[in-house]
Amino acid sequence: MHHVFVVGSLPSAFPAVESLRERLRDAGLVVSHADSPGDAGTRVANEPVDVLVVAAETDGAAELVTVADDNDVHCCVVGDDVVPGADTVVSPSGPSPVTRLIGVVHELGTQTSDGHELGEPEMSALDRGAEGTPPSTARVLDEAPVGITVADVTHPDQPLVYVNDQFVEQTGYGRDIALGRNCRFLQGPATEAEPVARMREAIDAGESVRVELRNYDREGDMFWQEVSLAPIRDDSGTVSHYAGFQNDITQRKRAEQAAERHRAALAEERETLRNLLDRLDGLVERVTGAVVEAENRPGLGEAVCSQLGSTYAAAWLAPYDPAAEQADPEWSSVSTLGTDPAESLGSVSVDRDAHVSADGGTAVADGVDDGQRPEPALLAEAVENRTVAIAEDGCWHSGVSDVAAVPVTYRGTVFGLFCVYTDAKTSLGREERAVLSAIGRTIGIGLNALDSQSSLTTDSGFEVAFTVDASTLPLARLAGRADCSLRQAGVVPADDGRTVLCTAADATADELRDAADAVSGVRSWTCITERAENPLFAFVLRDLPLLDAVETHGLRLADLQIDAAGVTIVARGTQEATARSLVEEIEAEYGSVDVRGFTRRPARETTLTEFVGDVEDRLTDRQQRALTTAIAAGYFEWPRETDGNELAESFGVARSTFHQHLRAALRKLLTAFDDAVTGRP
Repeated sequence: MHHVFVVGSLPSAFPAVESLRERLRDAGLVVSHADSPGDAGTRVANEPVDVLVVAAETDGAAELVTVADDNDVHCCVVGDDVVPGADTVVSPSGPSPVTRLIGVVHELGTQTSDGHELGEPEMSALDRGAEGTPPSTARVLDEAPVGITVADVTHPDQPLVYVNDQFVEQTGYGRDIALGRNCRFLQGPATEAEPVARMREAIDAGESVRVELRNYDREGDMFWQEVSLAPIRDDSGTVSHYAGFQNDITQRKRAEQAAERHRAALAEERETLRNLLDRLDGLVERVTGAVVEAENRPGLGEAVCSQLGSTYAAAWLAPYDPAAEQADPEWSSVSTLGTDPAESLGSVSVDRDAHVSADGGTAVADGVDDGQRPEPALLAEAVENRTVAIAEDGCWHSGVSDVAAVPVTYRGTVFGLFCVYTDAKTSLGREERAVLSAIGRTIGIGLNALDSQSSLTTDSGFEVAFTVDASTLPLARLAGRADCSLRQAGVVPADDGRTVLCTAADATADELRDAADAVSGVRSWTCITERAENPLFAFVLRDLPLLDAVETHGLRLADLQIDAAGVTIVARGTQEATARSLVEEIEAEYGSVDVRGFTRRPARETTLTEFVGDVEDRLTDRQQRALTTAIAAGYFEWPRETDGNELAESFGVARSTFHQHLRAALRKLLTAFDDAVTGRP
């Protein structure tokens, strides 16, 4: 331990002599005091003293410094004035002057008279640096990348007598607060007792130890430290101090904890998957088998529901009507529930503005009057987003935990919907949603296959009627400019596009002529019948996107009307999927579609598709145009609304040529009709 000799009183920034001596002793120093420089000089010359501390303003300070230098005693002058011969000066200004004084005394006490640290060999010129002056021990310790502390274990409370800059940075506690206190002031609520006890046992046994523990900085924030303690022994071999080395390992511990959480999450996910596989073992295979073996829609619905019901508490399947936005459960299966949820639910209006609340829907007791169940909102979400919608932890039924609504789709088109219900002990996880979604697509593929198979043997099919705001199309702009309604009477090919035959309501022929001249997209027009009501015009259009969409989906345009409400289309086809996909494409292109009807058409003994295709194969373009124009113009009515001259003029040919095309078309049409009736190939 270093012997420090304090002379007289120090500047007012330092505490009174007795308090200062106590602080120095707490820092592990042996302290002596003399009131006058004369007495101090005598004692310095005759007693072992390591460091002399004197105020610069003290009378005789310069002579005392000389005496100290003659006796190889380091001298620290306190004050703002420079005293010749002093080893160092500690200014009373600035923060923590006592702490700085303690550090200087420790530093001077470890040096020999030639400036080397005790017990250390003289440094080489390379070690000394550019100016040949080696760094002091205090500087080396302060610039160390880890926190370093020294505690005096000879004192009852084992206070800290040294802390370096990294310790201050780690903890936020300055030296003026840390020195003289036991390091336990860093501990808090999260500090575990086990590492603290290990440190205490090691100190009591005079051994080294390394622990990891949670401490708290000055702001109260918890951080992790790796603390290594090593004993320091005096000349007699007795442990007098303990050196501590603190490394902030907060980031490492957080990474370890994150890894542990990830490991636990993976283990939980594996367990979830194991339970899921146990519960869904073979379900997809069984449902796929039921779909493949089904011979008709009722058989498919019944078989699928049976398989779903054997896995879940209950299940039901319903066709979806996009025109009415309605789902009517037709098939259901119940395993563990006492009641059939489909039966108590009834027909469901799929309101796309419905909302599923955060808890998975309204939670009501089973049987409560006017209680709102979660299925309508779930079905709306399933239709709107083409995804599985789930209500979790619902309590509308005591035996049910989760409810899932699943869209039955084919190429993005919704054919139907089904719901499954889990018992009170089972929840639907993320992976199960993918399984249910796959089952929905499988059922959709099966329904489309049944429709396709039916279309090969019968003329049954679907008819869809819808209205869309397609105001940018030429015919829509034409009707708007003429303030009338148009109705398509036929479509025939033309040399520079396609000709649409239209009758006009609430507009004269002159008004329609003027409007047609002002609308771009109308290549040319011809007034075929200039009658007072419903004049017939032929418009050659550059593009027919709606008609193209109908034909692209394998449908036929049965009717097209344009009025103030928009463009109304009636299209017919053999498969439900094509009719539904047409509506969805039109909606994607033009916005909201008002579906006015979506119905299945009955089968015919002789397929209309085959007959129409046969007639089209037999007729030339001119023959088809002549026949379609004559029918639309009322040529076959009596009395005739138009004569052959007018029709020939609209064709730009002689009357005899027009009648030649018309007679050939009629002959081929009648021949095709006779072949279809008699069954001749």
